[in-house]
Amino acid sequence: MAISKRFCWSYWLLGLALVGHPTRGQENNWALFLLPEQYSYVQYTADLAQQLQQKKKHYKSDERFLRLCLAEIHTRFLHQYQPYATLSETLSQGRYNCVSAVALVGLLLTDLGYRVDLQEAPLHTFLWVEVGKQRWLVEPTDAANGLTTTDEGIAQRMAAYQAPLAQLSIAAQLFPYSIDFQQLAGLQAFNEAVVAYNSRHYVQAAYHLGEAEKAYPHWRVEVLQARNRKMLASISASRQP
Repeated sequence: MAISKRFCWSYWLLGLALVGHPTRGQENNWALFLLPEQYSYVQYTADLAQQLQQKKKHYKSDERFLRLCLAEIHTRFLHQYQPYATLSETLSQGRYNCVSAVALVGLLLTDLGYRVDLQEAPLHTFLWVEVGKQRWLVEPTDAANGLTTTDEGIAQRMAAYQAPLAQLSIAAQLFPYSIDFQQLAGLQAFNEAVVAYNSRHYVQAAYHLGEAEKAYPHWRVEVLQARNRKMLASISASRQP
């Protein structure tokens, strides 16, 4: 049975919601999302980061500069929403989802000297950016109003994130919470596993599930692994003479 997509990266299983050049540290974070042969894509973002860094000196307002950053990122990279997109597809083809968009924006803002806090919810990912003592909400999938700075606006955003969770468990209501780039890469790997599983590419799904488990161990991975193993065993048994 195929697994259906739900909002951004999260899926339903068994009726439950599953819920300048870069610095050396930045290079390691980019590598979490890309295969070695895809690493040349990072040059695209390095070029943009260098251009934005040059423009930053002309902006006295962090809010205005961050809005410029998000606009430039959308213009260059975020062209077509696709639920299962990976960061490599975002950089090379302009296809994105919330996971790849959060990865791209988070890594670029970090490279520009901002402190970011990645957030996971059962049906979505987004991030905070810290400016002095303030925390502003960044919704990378919103091309027009991706930066929210007012208390009222942030409350409205959070209410919108929580609205789809009304029928879920109390545990789900505790979301969102902070994750790091490695865990975000684990969500990308899980997405890739779902795509492979739904396409009946079970060996490929097993590989991506292994990557997801290493990056971000979670019961959603275990559940899909169990399903995938059953499918592999069934195929193997059907080939027995």
